Amino acid sequence: MELMKCPQCGSQFPENTRKCPVCDYILDGSGYYEPESDISQYEPPYGSVYEERPEQTGGTGLAIASMVLGIVAIVLTCLFIGILPGIVGLVLGIVSIAKDKPGKGMAVAGIVTSAIGIVLFFLMFAVILAIPT
Repeated sequence: MELMKCPQCGSQFPENTRKCPVCDYILDGSGYYEPESDISQYEPPYGSVYEERPEQTGGTGLAIASMVLGIVAIVLTCLFIGILPGIVGLVLGIVSIAKDKPGKGMAVAGIVTSAIGIVLFFLMFAVILAIPT
């Protein structure tokens, strides 16, 4: 059995093999090896590393503040002070979306968590009032 040498990586393999076992290049019949897979799969999804990226205008501060205050509102609802961060978080989230600032996902999360905190506050308040003394 004669061995062939892969021109790409230099490894040796049996002559009847159509694919190099080391670098996965296949023999196309003319003695020339071609890659089995597309090399573009190894390129970064956003293009070249040296490619300029668009500059974001403004910050995500309002969206982050809205999300944090919404989470704080849910946590502090059990202490009956969750309404304050809930209202502020709701307002900041709405302002962030209205001004079309970056971080829309965080702003939506802030609006949702703030609303949940406010609703939980009123539910706990209603349960407290419903308990007979």
